[in-house]
Amino acid sequence: MKKIIILFTVILSFGNAYSQQNTFSKVFTAPDNAYYEHASLSTYDNGFLIVGNTEWSTNMGMVLKVDSNGDFVWAKAFRNAGNPPNLAAFEFTGAINTFDSAYFICGYYKNDQNENDEGVCLKMTPDGDTIWTTTIVTEHNLILNSACQTSDSGYVVTGNVNWYENQIFIEKLFVAKLSPGGTMEWSKEYTFSGDEINGHRVIQTGDGNLIIAGNIDFNNKSFLLKMSATGNVLWAKEYGLDGTFKMVDFQDMIETDNGFVIYSFVNWYAALVKTDTAGNIVWEKTTNVHSQPPLGWSSGMKMNLCPLNNGGFVFVTFNSSNGGLIKTDSLGNPVFFYNLILSPVDVHETNNEEFFITGNGPLIGVKRVVTDPPEIGIIQADSTGNGTECILDYSPVYLFSDTLTVTPFGVTVADAGNTGNTVFDVNAINIPLRKGCVAMGDVVDENKPQKSLKVYPNPASGNVTFEALNEETGNLLIFNEFGINIINRKLKNHKTSIDLSEYGAGVYYYRFTCKDGRSIGGKVVVE
Repeated sequence: MKKIIILFTVILSFGNAYSQQNTFSKVFTAPDNAYYEHASLSTYDNGFLIVGNTEWSTNMGMVLKVDSNGDFVWAKAFRNAGNPPNLAAFEFTGAINTFDSAYFICGYYKNDQNENDEGVCLKMTPDGDTIWTTTIVTEHNLILNSACQTSDSGYVVTGNVNWYENQIFIEKLFVAKLSPGGTMEWSKEYTFSGDEINGHRVIQTGDGNLIIAGNIDFNNKSFLLKMSATGNVLWAKEYGLDGTFKMVDFQDMIETDNGFVIYSFVNWYAALVKTDTAGNIVWEKTTNVHSQPPLGWSSGMKMNLCPLNNGGFVFVTFNSSNGGLIKTDSLGNPVFFYNLILSPVDVHETNNEEFFITGNGPLIGVKRVVTDPPEIGIIQADSTGNGTECILDYSPVYLFSDTLTVTPFGVTVADAGNTGNTVFDVNAINIPLRKGCVAMGDVVDENKPQKSLKVYPNPASGNVTFEALNEETGNLLIFNEFGINIINRKLKNHKTSIDLSEYGAGVYYYRFTCKDGRSIGGKVVVE
């Protein structure tokens, strides 16, 4: 039985200590270009690095540097070299500061020769010059999501290897180790029996080993996997909820003195989970704030967890209509929650204890398309969560007490992956900046024929078929009547049938986002 615990949240007042705090809202946007953020980091020089992709005559990986006021410093765009240039996908998905004050960035691109996604890792100077680039290839598609630097100054990256086999989507965990100069030292593929596995975050623990957090079976469950510095599995545990279609989706993880704190979605609500060093749950604090993975091209996009100087935490949330900002104490108890006009991805604490939030726009309802090009938004709030017109009213936060199940499981390990030889063109670009909030998408006619997706039957008694047309590749999201994302699937040149009767009769909304950024939406009625 779930118990509801009501907390009296504390609203901090402005004090003289914070009188010099700076708040603002800015948007990187252009009428004929699309910009997407997938991750950001706070840099050593008090600025911020934003990585993602841009559509600007071709699809390119993007690295954007801004200063402490969110103003443009420099930006670089990466694409496959060639004549004509390759128009396939190229996304940067993760970035970290290196020990020598440079940046390490990972992501993936589509190889136009074999049509496979391949991993890319690179090191950049603070001025945006490329020091080295390494590509990683496997037999199938490879997506890299996250990286960490190890004590020997090398790097570990994680993500997934995926492919379709007889119209069944197969996904395995991928981990690789690079030397300080980018040479691949080892790479492995990890298989859990019958599940789709995706690595979201990797960190090196205080004992010199590695731990990876990710999700299983399309976000229905999550896992922690601890391995040695050479990739040998030490232990692996699966986290879920009793019942069907109750999502547990680990977003980010940090190490504490006596274990790990994990930002997760638990049954479609934002939560913090504390474990000990062996992965056993110490406490779990689930808020009443609905949240789901942020919108964007990449279904692997994940939100970060920011530890605060005072021992607490801050993180962002997203539902189908807007984002949010939550601050908690060191035990995961909420201090405040504010709504944001933004689809947020990351939040960072500044030296003045402000909150620098990055994400995407326009905000798109489940029945909407992007009429304005996708754009990158920045919001800086003060230490109390207040700020610009893009930060909406304070809302009360409640906690739910629930019990996550923890199950050890076995892992099969195999060597996988080699160094590739793809060459990239790198060009400096300028990205226009304006003040204010991200735009809002416009409502479209639900009954207007859609060229890229066929949905039938509608109304349905249960099974609904979603068929991607015109060789469309993209991501399918299905929402219930409350705007909660209940299904997240990739579609690639095929059709899939989903039994919505398992969720009950009612109205369901879908959104299919094509690889070129177009978004198609509508509704399905289950009787």
